[in-house]
Amino acid sequence: MPTLLVKNISHLAPGMSADVIAIDRSQLGLSGTQRDPLAALVMCGPFKADYSYINGRQIIGSSEFRHTDVESLLAKHQTVMDRIYSQ
Repeated sequence: MPTLLVKNISHLAPGMSADVIAIDRSQLGLSGTQRDPLAALVMCGPFKADYSYINGRQIIGSSEFRHTDVESLLAKHQTVMDRIYSQ
């Protein structure tokens, strides 16, 4: 069996790196996906993640960003798009 060169991955435990999402499949964008939930995540959308943890840090909780100023990001994105479309 191959040995991982990175030692803080491969299982969930304190001190380990982890990226995890939780998605409520009863939302409209995922309707009818109970038979193949993995395919639903790849093929369907848009949908909201209910919870997201990246490297053990909560990013999304109760479908809302926890540590991100979404309004500021949207404004920056609009500025970039305005520049692109004005060319």
